Amino acid sequence: MCHMPQQKAAYDSNKDIYNFAPCFEYLKPYLQQTDINIINLETVFAGKPYSGYPQFSAPDIYGKTAQDAGYNYFIMANNHCYDKDHAGFERTLNVLDSMRIIHTGTFRNKKERQLNYPLIIEKNNFKIALLNFTYGTNGIKVDSPNIVNIIDKTQIAAD
Repeated sequence: MCHMPQQKAAYDSNKDIYNFAPCFEYLKPYLQQTDINIINLETVFAGKPYSGYPQFSAPDIYGKTAQDAGYNYFIMANNHCYDKDHAGFERTLNVLDSMRIIHTGTFRNKKERQLNYPLIIEKNNFKIALLNFTYGTNGIKVDSPNIVNIIDKTQIAAD
């Protein structure tokens, strides 16, 4: 999550940039030592104006900083993934893709889900299927064709 106090602390008004590296500085040495680091990205990258609770939108650099710290898989299905509706949802996926951040749990459409889900992680002769579901989107209706994996026992068993 990226609450407003965190965003304000990361902002350098002289350079008009955000520096989120301090948010991850104590985790980074541990993350750098492991092969698989999964982060629940409980915000969207909907662009300005940025916002915190109850409907989050963080600067794009927040994702890149988490990746640089060592997070290599982002799970997206959570109650804040649709905070800024269809446009924020799709922009978030585009931002992650442009940064080559591997993500799962939310999809632009059914075809994308079929091609990329479950996410199969292959490391050191191991294969791990990463599933990601959420209980809901805080009452915000997910517009078709977007897909957010909502907890459903039948679907989970099928996946």
